[in-house]
Amino acid sequence: MECPRPGQRVKNSMSDNNKKTILLVEDEVLIAMAEARMLERRGFNVLMAHSGEEAVKTVDDTPGIDLVLMDIDLGPGIDGTEAAERILKGRDIPVVFLSSHTEPEVVEKTEKITSYGYVVKNTGETVLVASIKMAFKLYEAHRHIDAQRQDLQAANEELRSTMEELESANEELQSAMEELEATNEELESMNEELVRSQEEILERNETIDFERRQLISLFDSINESVYVTDMETYEILFVNKTFLDLLGKDPVGGICYREFQGLDRPCEFCTNDIIAKSGGAPYIWEYYNPKVRRHFQIVDRVIRWPDGRDVRFEFASDITERKLAEEETRLAQSRLQRAEIVSKSGNWEFHISTNKVFASAGARAVYGIGRAEWTIPEVQKVPLPEYRPMLDRALSGLVNEGAPYDVEFTIRRPDNGETVDIHSIAEFDREKNIVFGVIRDITERSRAEKALRESEQRFRNLYETNKAVMLVVDPGDGAILNANSSACSFYGWTRKELLKMTIHDINTLSHDELQNEMRLATEEKRNYFNFKHQLADGSIRDVELYSTPMVRDGKTALVSIIQDITSRKRIEEALRESEERWHFALEGAGDGVWDWDIRTNNVYFSPRWKKMIGYAEDEIKNDLSEWESRVHPDDIERVKGELTRYFNGEDPSYISQHRLKCKDGSYKWILDRGRVMSRDQDGKPLRAIGTHSDITALKKMEEELLLSAEEKQALLRELQHRVKNSLATIASLVGLELEKAAAQETREALDLLRSRIESLSALYTMLYERAETREVELGQYLQLVVQSLEKSQLAGDGRVKFRTEMDNVKMDAKRASSLGLVVNELVMNAIKHAFPGNAKGTISVAVAAKEGGAVIEVSDDGRGLPEGFDLPKAKGMGLSLVELLARQVGGTLDLRREKGMSVFRITVPED
Repeated sequence: MECPRPGQRVKNSMSDNNKKTILLVEDEVLIAMAEARMLERRGFNVLMAHSGEEAVKTVDDTPGIDLVLMDIDLGPGIDGTEAAERILKGRDIPVVFLSSHTEPEVVEKTEKITSYGYVVKNTGETVLVASIKMAFKLYEAHRHIDAQRQDLQAANEELRSTMEELESANEELQSAMEELEATNEELESMNEELVRSQEEILERNETIDFERRQLISLFDSINESVYVTDMETYEILFVNKTFLDLLGKDPVGGICYREFQGLDRPCEFCTNDIIAKSGGAPYIWEYYNPKVRRHFQIVDRVIRWPDGRDVRFEFASDITERKLAEEETRLAQSRLQRAEIVSKSGNWEFHISTNKVFASAGARAVYGIGRAEWTIPEVQKVPLPEYRPMLDRALSGLVNEGAPYDVEFTIRRPDNGETVDIHSIAEFDREKNIVFGVIRDITERSRAEKALRESEQRFRNLYETNKAVMLVVDPGDGAILNANSSACSFYGWTRKELLKMTIHDINTLSHDELQNEMRLATEEKRNYFNFKHQLADGSIRDVELYSTPMVRDGKTALVSIIQDITSRKRIEEALRESEERWHFALEGAGDGVWDWDIRTNNVYFSPRWKKMIGYAEDEIKNDLSEWESRVHPDDIERVKGELTRYFNGEDPSYISQHRLKCKDGSYKWILDRGRVMSRDQDGKPLRAIGTHSDITALKKMEEELLLSAEEKQALLRELQHRVKNSLATIASLVGLELEKAAAQETREALDLLRSRIESLSALYTMLYERAETREVELGQYLQLVVQSLEKSQLAGDGRVKFRTEMDNVKMDAKRASSLGLVVNELVMNAIKHAFPGNAKGTISVAVAAKEGGAVIEVSDDGRGLPEGFDLPKAKGMGLSLVELLARQVGGTLDLRREKGMSVFRITVPED
């Protein structure tokens, strides 16, 4: 299989439709390949870039990228944070950082660049994929918020326009008021005429008043709101008691749109024009009045008022409760539909009499059929063919025999061709002749169960082959449930014998003490212990034990990793004895000594203690306050905390550095060390003795050496990071080989795996033995790689000889590790393919120093490469890996044939 080039899309056998495309930015080629394949399995399209500059260019040139998965350390050039900043300047795209760094300053730096996530390497496939999915959700949420913000800006513009219209209307209203004043003058003239007709009016009023009281009594007895308004002036002419109680005041004489609606102008929905043209027919409509917070069904019509004018008569029935019930029903239906979509479930009904299936929105989404009504033939085509007989039998058993219908099967969605795992249950309503069912998308659960099974198998393999001593113990009775091979070797019993024993047979603690320790481990209150274990030969060993609970099938067991620390204990005991002698020697040498009676706070301060801070012996009394009052205010709380933790057993010893005030007002740095000499029966300290050492000069030296120490610390962290990456490279390589392995090729695959790991192991052996962290002699390193390959199973029978010519070339450790893998791949390919069967021959490996770099050649005198072999077109995993590794170190790879030999040459420039 050919490895993808940087920036190249990783192919997938499934359709790329509706898949998210991820740009994976990782400078380590093997790690990038493993991560890319994992992401492919989880349904993503993957592009790769191996440097920050290449990532920026890929995003600029490829518009279809949906997310960037960015490493931070990318070798030479810009790092991941700077690459992310450049990408985000030109494009809005989610960026998730994937790094080995956990330092707060690194995480905080990435949070200032993007808020889509930070994932620590090796936290697992599930965490990484979940973080990517969360980043996509956050990105969609941000886009939705931006769209809402744009809508709000548009609404504000519309509101501004409406306000301008209102200002214009106010000007018109002012003009109308002026006209109204002129009309009032006419009315005053008319009033004189009305006065003359007053007697006639009074007579008529008596009759009208009686009729009016009758009418009011009638309308007040109605529970619905009744009111009358003038169609031209909007004056309120009448309201009944029901409406009066609703408003809480008498609005008669006011303007309807002010009193009823709280508006300053006639309502936009006013029905005056409608009923005026209706010829006396009633007009029925519904309206929500925000002022009284009620819904009404209103009947409007034109009636003739006693004074002869046409007015609007309204009859309003309160329908608030009905409206609330309708809204609640709508919300319930909406919540159900939303719940189905979110939970990837739905329901369906099969009407046997019509042979039709009706599906909810959730069921349509799960099945991938957009219509709500389905036919049986199109439903039957959706499950994969191998599930059809089982589904037919289940439906027949439900309808004909009343058997339970509970099935799991796989479908292929018609809308996008995606395969989905389904769980369906159903029941049969015999009276209605309808089958009602529920379906749910269980694809994620199925994949999780499969991953769990694979994880358990990997755990079993790791447990059995691990070199560490491992036991699995039942915390209830201490029974040993499992033991790996290393445990059998360490304890001296066979696995069969160990499985018949309990941990009480091995641990020297009493039964109750050991049960209590196992309880602490089970409750995860402690996971680290020091015990004494007895071996089969009767010897007692000191062991360090890490124990953690594991739940399986509802039962809890303790998985313990045991390390023999007998030798270390002896060394520690010798160190303790040495430390005690050192303390006494220090006291005799003239450092200050204190002796504290903790119950009374009476303290003996030696003359040297007092002289150290400038006091005569009689100037300081024997009280703890003499010391406390002289400790620097910035140090006192810390020092008290150190004492408290030591007294409580949280710290193994009391050692404190703090400043103590001298008689002349200056401060000296003091190294204060002490130990508890006696405790009461409850463990509380009674007496402590300690010494004071003047370390002021040392503190000054410490400040001068601080910069140097920081540089060494930075170097150490870099070395740790490199080792971590190398281990990740080995793990990735194992994954790649396991994916390719077939049963008949297992031996060769494992041999190749061993050779790759040992090529890296040789490098770290050299670094360790020579106390070197940056450079190695390339020739010596590759000599070790060849010696390891001579011991491989394929070459171990002696039929293939090796010849080496190695110049000493200084090379940085990282590039040397890549070249070690290159030589490993080329030699293993030659062993397998150049000497088939029992053919014999010689493989030569040479390293030559040259101006500006080095040349590495791997050649053989075997049967030669096949006719027409073209290195750039080679598809094998080995040669693809060689080409990628050579390019990663800045080198070139070429092939030539000379004197019957195939010669691979790798030219590597200087750093």
